[in-house]
Amino acid sequence: MRTKLINQFRGARTKVLLVLLLLNLLISMALSAALYLFLNTALIAELDGRLLTAARAIPFVLPEQYLDRALSGRSIPSADYERNVLQLNRYAEQVGVRYLYVLAMEQGQVRYLADSASPAEVKGGRYGHYLQPYADQELRFKAALDSGKTYFGEVRDEYGVFRSTAMAVPRSGGGFYVLGADLSMQSVLQQQAQLKIQAALCCLILFLIGAGVAWVLATKMTAPLRRFSLAVRRFAAGEFDVRMPIHRHDELGSLASAFNAMGDAISAREHLLRQLAFSDR
Repeated sequence: MRTKLINQFRGARTKVLLVLLLLNLLISMALSAALYLFLNTALIAELDGRLLTAARAIPFVLPEQYLDRALSGRSIPSADYERNVLQLNRYAEQVGVRYLYVLAMEQGQVRYLADSASPAEVKGGRYGHYLQPYADQELRFKAALDSGKTYFGEVRDEYGVFRSTAMAVPRSGGGFYVLGADLSMQSVLQQQAQLKIQAALCCLILFLIGAGVAWVLATKMTAPLRRFSLAVRRFAAGEFDVRMPIHRHDELGSLASAFNAMGDAISAREHLLRQLAFSDR
């Protein structure tokens, strides 16, 4: 029984099946990786679009003429500023972003003109106060202010790690100010993890379907070899009337024809030998 199992494992169908399964695995992994890249690109585009839309809405969320006053250097009462902080926070929650803020270059430094924060953060003073200096580790926002180009990407600052946009807007008198919006990188990574799970499930489904197809193909491809092997074993056991059906016009068809011709020749010889033996009696 053990020898039979080993022979089956070493058989042509098993070897063909293993090759097909390997190809199936590689194709499934490649397709799943391509799917993940496509979905991840679409996700980042959707998130960046949400950030940009939220940033563009900041001037309309803030009180009328607020930005003109802040950009002109006028003082903003702390009570008014905190009210704007909470108002921006409510809008940020509505559109699904973490923070909204306005930055500008004042006195040679990047400073807050507006910020958003939750009531708990406002109570704890954990937000960007009016004209408070701001600096991210990579100075992305300073680069946006200097170049006037909108930035999308990862930003690290004292509040955490974010997927951010810095939308540079021209200011009267020259230069730029920035409308900023953040998404927590933790939420972005969670969504990317979900995409990886979906891609892995897709890979598994594709592999299982391909494995079924590979089994059918391996069985069909090696069926003539199994029939020929069985015919040879029966022939070796003395069944000289065994013949192979010829339904092909390739190498296997030629082999079957040769086998049948050999069988005919041996059968004719055996018949002749029996006749001679009968005559001798």
